[in-house]
Amino acid sequence: MPVLAQSFSYETAYPGVNYSTAPLSNRFTRLIQDIEAGRITLSHDADGRGYLDSMLEALDIDPDSQMLVFSDTALKTRLVNAKTPRALYFNDDTYVGFNPGSRSIEIAAMDSVVGPVFFDFSQDPEHIEMEREVNQCLRCHDSYSMSGGGVPRFLLSSVLANPEGEIVTHEVSIVTDTSTPLNRRWGGMYVTGRHGNQETLGNFVIDDVSKLTNLNLSANGNKDDLSEFLDTTPYISNGSDIVGLMVLEHQLEVQNRLTRVIFESRTLLHQEGQIDEDVLKMLVQPLLESLFMVHEITLIDTVIGDSGFTERFQ
Repeated sequence: MPVLAQSFSYETAYPGVNYSTAPLSNRFTRLIQDIEAGRITLSHDADGRGYLDSMLEALDIDPDSQMLVFSDTALKTRLVNAKTPRALYFNDDTYVGFNPGSRSIEIAAMDSVVGPVFFDFSQDPEHIEMEREVNQCLRCHDSYSMSGGGVPRFLLSSVLANPEGEIVTHEVSIVTDTSTPLNRRWGGMYVTGRHGNQETLGNFVIDDVSKLTNLNLSANGNKDDLSEFLDTTPYISNGSDIVGLMVLEHQLEVQNRLTRVIFESRTLLHQEGQIDEDVLKMLVQPLLESLFMVHEITLIDTVIGDSGFTERFQ
């Protein structure tokens, strides 16, 4: 599992974590171990999604967790636009990214040892090949933009994008969580399901700059399917469920706070051999607030998913 040379300061800032070299323990690396040992075999669909369907099944990821992102805010920007969005699938600890036509599948996992880790899995039908990705992914998936003191993180961002997936303005470009108002969430993404009178930035494609001066969001909300926006045939599901999006937002917030606690506490133990009780309380407080959704916005209408994700998640 080759790891590229780091150009940031994780190893010096957090010497007790050993982000690059510690043995990993997560759902995806265990799957790879099972494949290499011959205990599991993935099937490849040569005419469609390659290893995707088989991989989701092996990772126990519900296909109805699918969400579709049309902003080019990931590595494979040339493949992403409003007609060919990037699909994301997830369970409690693993995230899979799929671009139709791409030569690889992207995986992120919450590792019990070092927190968020990232991989690239080849779509080559001749052999299984996986590489751990450190440098490129962490240009964005780092909480302080690799300037030192950051920790790995998962990201769900909201932007305003045009039909080519390009960000047209940075005025509303934000990383979202449970405290973000709904009318600032899910820009550059498709959203299906019902949310009543609450507006979101989902399904809002800036094909005319005049839309920036009059953000009429109600026309794009409460969609049961995405047929008016794109052909969903290349994807497993035909939706991008609002309930899945809200669950994901909370989950990422908690996991990012947990990662911060992991990095800070292990570093203190490594350097000082103990953690002062008051310091520990300070480290844990943001995590507890996220777990109990202390800063969650108040919903003013009912939110209903439409893909079956709600029932299977419960």
